Amino acid sequence: GGESGSGKSMLLKLLLYESIKKEAEVKVVDMKGGLDYQGWWKENCKVITEREDILSQLEEIVGKMLERNKLFSTIGARNITEYNEAVGERNKVRRMVVAFDEVAEILDKTGVEKEEKKEYAKIEQLLTRISRIGRAYGINLILCTQRPSTEIIKGEIRVNLGTHICGRADRILSQMLLGNSVAEELISPEDQGVFVMKQNTLFKAYYLDEQSLE
Repeated sequence: GGESGSGKSMLLKLLLYESIKKEAEVKVVDMKGGLDYQGWWKENCKVITEREDILSQLEEIVGKMLERNKLFSTIGARNITEYNEAVGERNKVRRMVVAFDEVAEILDKTGVEKEEKKEYAKIEQLLTRISRIGRAYGINLILCTQRPSTEIIKGEIRVNLGTHICGRADRILSQMLLGNSVAEELISPEDQGVFVMKQNTLFKAYYLDEQSLE
């Protein structure tokens, strides 16, 4: 998370680019109609722009987790790393990254009609399940949002996200993301592309030139 203009969208794209280059299967949820993920992105990852598709994709991912559970159990592997090391290059399973460019658009129920809330709740339930056990099966979530309040990202999802990253932020936003005010203290109002992690690790992200992707 981070304030508008802090560079979080570029950091997300950088993480996705690196994941694609490492041969992960990447899915991106962008409720702005996919405008930020055209050209190279559509060729190299699945861009999801409709709420109905989000639900079906998440159900498919949960199904894949169950398949991998059976697969890993056949050789006694506890996670994707152990399985891939045991079966070798030809039979290994691909890692998957599922990213939400603005997760508040998916989970914020403010002003939503009663019938629609059932769909929101189902998406939240599936995300909770994936966040809880997905990593063991090589399925990783990236949830981006400007203000990740507990009303939007529920506690069970939050505690299962292994890494929290905050860009430029005021004290309240820093507290939401990191549990302290370190982002406000370490990142100046002029900084863009500078982030701090929950362990107080400060870093500058690489700039991704989207016109030169290949």
